[in-house]
Amino acid sequence: MSAALCDAIVVENAVPAFVPAELERLYRNTFASCLAEHVQEADTHTYIAGAGASRTILLFKMRGHKVSVLNSAIGLAPAVIQAFAAFIFARYPSIRAVCFVSVAAGPLDGAHPVQRFRASEDYVLRLPPTIDAYDSRLGKATVSGLRTKARRLARDFPGFDFRILEGADVDSRAVEDILKLKDEGGAGRGALDASQKDWLRQVVRSHGLLGVTRIDGRVCAGTICTRIGNQLFMHVLSHDRAFDAYSLGMLNSYLTVCGGIERGGEAFHFLWGHGVWKTRLKACEQPLDNLVVYRSRTSCLLCADVFAAALASKHWRRLKSGLLEACVPENRHAWLLRPCLDLWRRFARDRA
Repeated sequence: MSAALCDAIVVENAVPAFVPAELERLYRNTFASCLAEHVQEADTHTYIAGAGASRTILLFKMRGHKVSVLNSAIGLAPAVIQAFAAFIFARYPSIRAVCFVSVAAGPLDGAHPVQRFRASEDYVLRLPPTIDAYDSRLGKATVSGLRTKARRLARDFPGFDFRILEGADVDSRAVEDILKLKDEGGAGRGALDASQKDWLRQVVRSHGLLGVTRIDGRVCAGTICTRIGNQLFMHVLSHDRAFDAYSLGMLNSYLTVCGGIERGGEAFHFLWGHGVWKTRLKACEQPLDNLVVYRSRTSCLLCADVFAAALASKHWRRLKSGLLEACVPENRHAWLLRPCLDLWRRFARDRA
């Protein structure tokens, strides 16, 4: 066994007490931390390799002949992926496939067969040190439009108020109001299921940051974010569609970003899902891939279920992307395809 493999250990069926804080230090990402769904379960294993800045900690589960890594939405060096897969294959002879979900990684060297496909994306906005610097990046037209909408809203509704709530100020009632607005937005607009809502209610208690717009005391728009160090992650954006004329969703997002800048944030993650408004706010798309590393070519055949599931997900993603691209306003035939997109979204929600 190589020195790199000897340097690594696995703590089975447990997450050591020091790991939650260490994961936040290493990855600064909600989805690579102990906040992620299904991490705090009895069958979670912990892989630890290296030390200091070069330390790697990966949480994973074993199901039959497959290992599934729970850390996601992060960048992983090819060497880290290869070292982990080699360790798993050496330690567990029955494991034939190692699966990574939604990671950014460079090319792998081919030591093991790899199945790879685009799975998602994270729209990331690198935050400048001041709001003025951010406004300059947005451009005069965008900033002028947002300020005009804000003035109109304040003029027409004197009870307009926006606030950032964080830490002890996070209001559970506001969380429920934002989730209700999300539900009222309708299926196909990123609606959340019951387990996702329960997860959000839990994580905002310790790592939540809300951007809440109220009019006469009633929540009319809001964002639910988590914060890990200087990284902010937007999980929910919702608004009362009666205020569409004021671009209230876009305005609430902009004000939340400004709140993140004021609090020393370095990056704002709008996460997955295509949206013109994300690029208008100057977020850049970072592709995320699913990877399946197989022990051998024979394992690809023996893991036909894993191979087929990955292949199906790949084509599912392509269908979704094709529909989204075809339904842009510039396409004069988009109205013909929008019912198909709505049907796909309903099916995707039921499938989840």
